[in-house]
Amino acid sequence: MATTTKSRRKADAALSEALTTPVTSSDAATPAAEPDRQAAEQPARKPAAKRTARKPKATATKPSIAFAELLAEPQADLPAELPAQTLPASHSEIWLNDGLSRELCWRAGTAAPLALCEAAAALFGEDGALDAEQGQTLDGLLALSAELGHELRVAPAVWEQLSFAADARERVRRLETTLAEGADLHALAGLRQPLPEFQWEAALFALCAGRSLIADDLGLGHRATALTALQLWRRLFGLGSVVLLAPLERHAAWVGDAEAWLGGWPTGLQLLEPGEAPLADAELLIVDGVQLLEGLPLVATPHLLLLADRELLGEPLLGELVDWIDSNRRGPLRVWCDEAAAAGKRQQRELLQTVMLSRRKRDLLPRLPVVLEQAWWSGDAVELDAQAMAQLQHLQERWQSQRYLSAGEQLRLMSALQTLRQVAQSPSALSIKGRQVFDLLPQLIPAAAQRVAMFAQADATVQALAARLREQGLAVAELLLAQMPEQRQTQVDAWRGDARLVLAACDAACTGIDLQHELAALIHADQPWNPAQRVLRARRLNGDTGRGLPAWNLLIKGSFDALQRAAQAGKEQLPAATLDFELGARPFLAAADLATLMDALAGQNSQSRACW
Repeated sequence: MATTTKSRRKADAALSEALTTPVTSSDAATPAAEPDRQAAEQPARKPAAKRTARKPKATATKPSIAFAELLAEPQADLPAELPAQTLPASHSEIWLNDGLSRELCWRAGTAAPLALCEAAAALFGEDGALDAEQGQTLDGLLALSAELGHELRVAPAVWEQLSFAADARERVRRLETTLAEGADLHALAGLRQPLPEFQWEAALFALCAGRSLIADDLGLGHRATALTALQLWRRLFGLGSVVLLAPLERHAAWVGDAEAWLGGWPTGLQLLEPGEAPLADAELLIVDGVQLLEGLPLVATPHLLLLADRELLGEPLLGELVDWIDSNRRGPLRVWCDEAAAAGKRQQRELLQTVMLSRRKRDLLPRLPVVLEQAWWSGDAVELDAQAMAQLQHLQERWQSQRYLSAGEQLRLMSALQTLRQVAQSPSALSIKGRQVFDLLPQLIPAAAQRVAMFAQADATVQALAARLREQGLAVAELLLAQMPEQRQTQVDAWRGDARLVLAACDAACTGIDLQHELAALIHADQPWNPAQRVLRARRLNGDTGRGLPAWNLLIKGSFDALQRAAQAGKEQLPAATLDFELGARPFLAAADLATLMDALAGQNSQSRACW
C-alpha cells in the first residue's frame, strides 16, 4: 500500500534523527568508562555527614516534525489493539479437543491441590488428553475436586460429547434388563410372523449402535430387520419421526413388507426417494441401497441406519460411509484412517465392528433356515374379481356364525378362491411379473447366485412367463408337465451348463429330476396355497440338508397374493384341497382341516382382517 510505504520511510527518518540528537535530560545514562576516569582526576573527598538529594531538572523536548507527521497518519499494518496477556487461572479446566476422534483435555489451575493433579495425571496421561469414549471415568475426578474444595470447570461441549456414549450404554442396559425380565421381543416389536435369529442379531445391533451400516450378502434381507429395529426403538426409547430413503422402485417392497410384518405402515415413518427433502425434526434416518446413491444425503439426525445389498469391504465408499456414521467423532473414523483403509477385508470387518455389520451367507449357514425368502413387490396393481370376493365373504360370514359349510358350499368356496388366485396369473399380471424377473436377475447373478430357477404351479404360467422373458432377450429352459422325461432332462442339462439360462419349471414336472445346485437362487412366480410347497421347491434346489437358499416371491399389489400371504403368516402348512392343483386331490376337507382353512381366511390378526 502506498500509505504504508510512505509511513515506513517517515518512521525510519524519524528514528535516525532521534539517534543523532544530543540527550539533554540530566538523568541520561553515562557511558560505563566515564565514572572511572573522573574518579582518577579528582582528589579524594571527606565523606559528608548528610547529603540532600537534588531533583534533576528535565529539559522538555518537542517531537521531531517527522514523528509528528507519522503519528498523524493512519497505520494500516499495525493492529488497532494488542491482545491482553492471559494470566494463569486458579481454577482447573476440562475441554474438548476436536479431530478424527475427540479427546478431553486437562489443565491444572494455579490453586489445584497436589492430590487432584496426581489423580488427573493418572487419568489423562503425560499429554493431558483422554479419549472421549472413556469420559465416564471423570466422575471420580469431579468427586475428588469437590471434596478438596477446588473449582474444576467442564466445558459444555464435553458433556454433549459424553452423552453419545452414555446413551449407547443405556440402550444396551435397557435391552438387557428387558430380556432378563422375560419380555417377548417378538410381541414387543409387534411382528406378525417369526423373525429369523440372524435378522434379530442385525436389528439389535442397529439399535445398540445408534448409527451403523448393515452390509450383508444379497439374499439375507434387511427390510424386516430395519422395521423390527424401528419398532423396538419406539417401544423402548420413545423414538419420534423417522425418514426412510429408498430408490423409487423399492417403495412397493417396503410397503408390502410393512403389511406382512407389522400389519400396516408405521405412523410417523416418511418414505422418500433420494433427492426429496426429509422431515427437519427426524430422529432416525434409514437409507436403503446406500451403495447405489450418487451423492450421500448427509442429513443431520441423531440416529442413522444405512443398508447395503452387499458387503462394501475394500471399497472407497466404505470410508465415506464411516465418515458419515461417525459424525460425532467417537473413534471409527480415526480407526479407518489409521488402520482400516489400508487393511484387508477380514481386518476391516473386525476393526469397524462397532459401526458395521457385514456377514457372508456361508458364515451363517448353520444358523440359517432352509430358505431365505424375500418379497419382490411390483409398483403396478391389478384388481380382484368382485363377484368371487363377495362369494368368499358370504361363506366366511356363514362359517363364523355356524361353524359349518356343506359340501356344496365347500365347492363354491374352492371355486371363489381359485378365481381370485387366477387374477395373479392373468395376462396383465404375467406381463408385470415378466418385468419383475427382468429387473431382478441383474441383482441375483453373480452377487447371490450362479443359476436361477423359477417355479410355478401350472404349465400355462410357465410358458407365458418364458415367452415374456424371451421377448426381453433372455434365454429360458422350460420344464413342463406336457414334456416327455427325456425332454425335461435335456432342458435341465442345458440349464446346468449355461449360466445365462433361466430355468422355468412347473412343480409337477420336477418329480424325479435332480435340480440341486449349490449356487442356485429360487423365484416363486406364483404363490402355492400350502406354504409347505414353497419349502418343497427350495428342497429341489438345495437338497434335504441345505440351508440359506435365497428366494424371491413375485408379488403384485392388489392381487390375491398379498391376501394369501396374510392367511399364511406364521403357518408352516395349510389344507389345500384342490387349490394347489395336486393330482388326485379332492375338493372337500375333513372337519378339522376345514376349520384350519377357514380360520386362516378369517384372519385372527388385524393384518388379514384389514386385507379382507
